[in-house]
Amino acid sequence: MKNINHQTSETISEVEKYICLCNNKLTNGVGVRKLKVTDYKNYISLLSQLTEVGNITKEIFTDRLREMEQNRYLYLYVMYNKRTDELIASGTVYIEPKFIHGCSKVGHIEDIVVNNNYRGKKYGQSIIKMLVKIAHIVGCYKVTLACKKRNVDFYEKCQFKQEGYEMVARL
Repeated sequence: MKNINHQTSETISEVEKYICLCNNKLTNGVGVRKLKVTDYKNYISLLSQLTEVGNITKEIFTDRLREMEQNRYLYLYVMYNKRTDELIASGTVYIEPKFIHGCSKVGHIEDIVVNNNYRGKKYGQSIIKMLVKIAHIVGCYKVTLACKKRNVDFYEKCQFKQEGYEMVARL
């Protein structure tokens, strides 16, 4: 039977090694790291380029970030300008433990956004590739995402394909 423990020190170490490798490969003063409390204004601004964010105070942001950091199934990373600390792109992969496929896992990519000032430079493809690799490292058998029709071509360039239909119940 497969080891169904999501995060062993070995998988954490492998993800950290992979992030270091990504940082070594990135050029033009771009880095990748986990989101930090000091990213508050930058991150809210970046997310607002994706969707409605709402009124989030620094205290609420900090509390939510701490909550997310405690979630062993959530990997949220940002790409940033090392010189200015400006956020370039962000994305999240959530790991869902399953009973099917021998107690395997599925990765769900969420909240992909690239700063308007950096679009067209393949940062979106880079963050998607990174999140897919993290999902692979932690043992996912597939990665899914939902997107608007206008973004299908972009995700197809990232090796995703349309499969099935997304259904939503807005609450």
